Amino acid sequence: KYYREFDEYITCKQFGFESVDDYYINSSSIQDVDKIRVPSLFINARNDKISPIDSVDLDKCNFC
Repeated sequence: KYYREFDEYITCKQFGFESVDDYYINSSSIQDVDKIRVPSLFINARNDKISPIDSVDLDKCNFC
């Protein structure tokens, strides 16, 4: 909740995004994950407040 409010009132205005949703959609790297062509390791803490694991489309990930 607080991150979204911060992004809405500060980040969006600072960088010229129309809304917080516009910022999240256009700044997210998730749309580029399927373009990675080499094996890569991504580490994410289960309790990460900035990049929560439930925000990642795990269907696009290949687990060993």
